[in-house]
Amino acid sequence: MLFLDLDADTCAHLAIALRAHKMSLARHGQSEPAGFTELEEYVTELVKRRQGASAATVSDTRMHDLREREFLTREQASFIASVSVSTVDRWTASGRLPSRRIGGLRRIARADLDACLGGNGVAA
Repeated sequence: MLFLDLDADTCAHLAIALRAHKMSLARHGQSEPAGFTELEEYVTELVKRRQGASAATVSDTRMHDLREREFLTREQASFIASVSVSTVDRWTASGRLPSRRIGGLRRIARADLDACLGGNGVAA
């Protein structure tokens, strides 16, 4: 039995990091380590308890099928890269991560994010 007494922000960050790592493993055809799914479920449950059920499902609903999307929001890009939105903003401001306005909203091409991350889900 695992017990962690973490605040809501730490739980949410850990859940996002686990999800991003899971997506990276899947992208590279690697299997999840033993106990990974149980840890992810445990942390997701902690997020639900700390932030309430509606906030806990944000990453599940809003971030669903990001691999299929051609363009991403800053928040979605930060989720995939496991960095803060302000880091994504710095990357776009410096030109490291190209972005464009689509319908008046800032968007990042998934291919550009992958290139920025070096194709491995980790900031290069």
